[in-house]
Amino acid sequence: MWYKCVFIKKPDLPAGYVHVVVYARSSSCATVTIECMQTVSRLYETFQPSHYNLTIDISKRIERIFSGEVVITGTSLIENSITLHAKDIVILDGYVGTDRLTIEHSGDEVTLTGNIKKGSVIELNLRFKGIITDGMHGLYPCYFEVEGEKKELLATQFESHHAREVFPCIDEPEAKAIFDLTLITEPDVT
Repeated sequence: MWYKCVFIKKPDLPAGYVHVVVYARSSSCATVTIECMQTVSRLYETFQPSHYNLTIDISKRIERIFSGEVVITGTSLIENSITLHAKDIVILDGYVGTDRLTIEHSGDEVTLTGNIKKGSVIELNLRFKGIITDGMHGLYPCYFEVEGEKKELLATQFESHHAREVFPCIDEPEAKAIFDLTLITEPDVT
């Protein structure tokens, strides 16, 4: 038996609902109205980064913490605030030029409010910190052996929605930008 679904957006339905008609092989038909998933906002539509100058300090990896600074150059498409992705990291402070920004964390996002002009190219200066986790996302350790000695290296996957676990950014596929990356490690680690 095969089924065919036709999704119809009807003007008399509340926002977020769609009318579905299901056709079965036997030519019978059933209709149902269902609630759709909530639309996800695209932060790239409000701020478009062109360059990240990122420094990540992993010298305290034994304590399972990291910290960093990032200067994000980009164009603000709205007035007075910029929202970035930042999951499980804490933004310590932020500036546009010498103007300090107000920081508000909410879920996987952080909103930076201050003297930001629509259409202007700005440099966001942010300091942040986070935790090195054992899950294979964010910044995490990988274990291996060399001649019987256990070793560790740190890795990351910046696949869609995982970069936000290492540094504040616009973590969406269309947000292409140039990166300069500096790592600070323990003195004997290269």
